Amino acid sequence: MRTVGVILLSLLPVLWGIDYNSAQKKRVAFLENFILFIVFVREQIRFSGRELLEIFSLALREPSFANPVYEKLFLGMKQGKDLRKIIKDNSGIRLNDAETTAVCAFLDGLGKN
Repeated sequence: MRTVGVILLSLLPVLWGIDYNSAQKKRVAFLENFILFIVFVREQIRFSGRELLEIFSLALREPSFANPVYEKLFLGMKQGKDLRKIIKDNSGIRLNDAETTAVCAFLDGLGKN
C-alpha cells in the first residue's frame, strides 16, 4: 500500500508538468494566431476600408481563427462588454496580465484613429 502511495505522489509533479506544458502550448498558439489576426485586420483596413465589425465577422469565417475566443471577443465588442474579463474567463489560453493588457489595448484601439 505504501508503494502505491509513493508512486502516486511521485506521479503528481509529472502530471502537473504535463498540464502546465499543455497550457503553455495553448497560450503560445493563441498569441501566434493573434499576430496573424492583427495582420488580417491591418490588411482589411488598408485595402478594403471595411468597418470593424465586418472585419471581425470575416475573420470568424477564416479557418485559422476558428478559436472560440474570437467569437466571444467579437460578441463582447458588439455588446460593449469588458474584453479583459472575457479573456480572463477563458481558462483555455491562460494569458498573463501583460499579454491580456496588450490584446485588450489592441482591440480597444481599433478604429479610433
